[in-house]
Amino acid sequence: MKGKNLMQKFIRTPLKISYVLLICFFLLNPIKAQAQLVMGQYEDEAPFRTWNVFGLLTGASLSMGAAHYAHSFDLSAALTNPSQLSQLPQYTAVINGSLSRAAFFKYSIVNTGPVHKENNSSLMLPSLDFGGLSMRLKDWNFALSTSILENYARPSISFEGYTNNYPVEFEQNGLLRNINFALSRNLGKHVSIGLAINYVTGNISKKIEEEYFGGAVIISDNKSHNLQGFYFNGGVTVRITSRLQAAAVFRTPYEKISDSESFLRYKSMITETDIIISSREASTFKQPWILGAGINYNFSEKFRAAVDTTFFNWASYKVTLFGEARPRDFKNILTIGGGFEYMCRPQVSGPLLNIPIWLGFHYDPQPMKNPDSHYFYITFGTGLVLDDFFINAGAALGFENGSESPLDGQRIEITIGYRSEKK
Repeated sequence: MKGKNLMQKFIRTPLKISYVLLICFFLLNPIKAQAQLVMGQYEDEAPFRTWNVFGLLTGASLSMGAAHYAHSFDLSAALTNPSQLSQLPQYTAVINGSLSRAAFFKYSIVNTGPVHKENNSSLMLPSLDFGGLSMRLKDWNFALSTSILENYARPSISFEGYTNNYPVEFEQNGLLRNINFALSRNLGKHVSIGLAINYVTGNISKKIEEEYFGGAVIISDNKSHNLQGFYFNGGVTVRITSRLQAAAVFRTPYEKISDSESFLRYKSMITETDIIISSREASTFKQPWILGAGINYNFSEKFRAAVDTTFFNWASYKVTLFGEARPRDFKNILTIGGGFEYMCRPQVSGPLLNIPIWLGFHYDPQPMKNPDSHYFYITFGTGLVLDDFFINAGAALGFENGSESPLDGQRIEITIGYRSEKK
């Protein structure tokens, strides 16, 4: 009997060692090491739908192909060209809601690691993403607003593997919120200038859990980033003639600094092993500087056109995660968008009624060198202006070209506002 027990112990010992070695392999080669393919657009810190985020588009500006630098639709102008505040009525208030949808192919461990999907995934996000107030005091114009600039959500995954014995769970969420304080002033009859300071705060959280051998080995990877930073944006508007306006805008480079946490766990029921590795370290996301220019031309009281172009210095973008520099092979890019507005003025008794109609386009190349990807958007919208109140609705339908699996993106904006001069 003693010899038999010794024999069983002799057989189980190398089996135990093999499981321990397997766990050590996972320990030294974490989940991210399996991602060998080119990620493309959706690195973990990539904003939802597009990398090229400067300010926030409301219903009217989205409908015009994002052309809004040289014309003030509402106080959201403070996020890009605060000099436009000088063209707003004395008191204004705005809230904005959006519905965004985007398609994904490669992201995190999906089609870059252990999880493979033949078709694109998609995600739809509703958001109440902007609210603010503006007022004029003598020669100065002020605005205070808050907004959601970026969303880092990804389609969740519950994957069973090809033989239903390899369950994988994946979740990622996060937001970047902004508080903007802006001021502007007219310099004579033809020039206005503006400057704004922005404080951003947010988070990114990511969770991956894998099971092996029918749940006998569970590997979990939880990471979180608490983001914060600040930057300036500003602009100048020049009224060249009574019909033509031009504008130039900028955003300073800045760093989103993160207090990042990582929690990895390797648990084996077979060997009764529970290995936990936790760490807390700084991460940084160095954002690029941005320059833009726009023109607005009024053909008549009812018809106008506008075009904006924006330069993003993505070649300077740098990422450090948990103290380690991560490669981001980005190039500088130039976006362009424009549109037309026709103002319908029905002849009705009572309060003055205006119904704007907008149509535009937007070309939006992404900063990755590989693949060479870009979106083209068709934009449109309408609104209703009744005395001091207005409501605008806009939509953008975008189609991507250049990736292995063509992506698409859509966005709808609804804006409700109030504008009034002191009686």
